[in-house]
Amino acid sequence: MALSVKDGHALATFRKAAVVTHKILKHSFVRLLEDAFDQAKSITHEEIATHVDECCEHPSKVNIKSPQGHYESCYFPIVQVRLVLKYEKHTQMAKRFPMT
Repeated sequence: MALSVKDGHALATFRKAAVVTHKILKHSFVRLLEDAFDQAKSITHEEIATHVDECCEHPSKVNIKSPQGHYESCYFPIVQVRLVLKYEKHTQMAKRFPMT
C-alpha cells in the first residue's frame, strides 16, 4: 500500500469534514449523552444515531453557518455501547464504595 500527497482541494475537504464532525460531536452528541445521564433516562442507539444524522442535515443546530443540505453523512451513524457500559460500571463502583 502506498501513501500519496493530497492536493490542496482534497486537504481543504478533509479539514472541513473534520471541523463539521468535531462540532457535531461536541455540540450535539456529547450534550445529548450528558442530558440522558443527568436525567437518568434511557436512550437507544437508534435515537442517538438519528439525532446525530439530523445535525448533519441541519447544520444550524450545531452552530455551523452553512445552508441546509450542504452536508450529508456518507452512512447512517454507528453508535456503540462501550461508553455506556463504562459509565454504568463507574456508577456501580461508586454505589459500592461511597466516598464519605
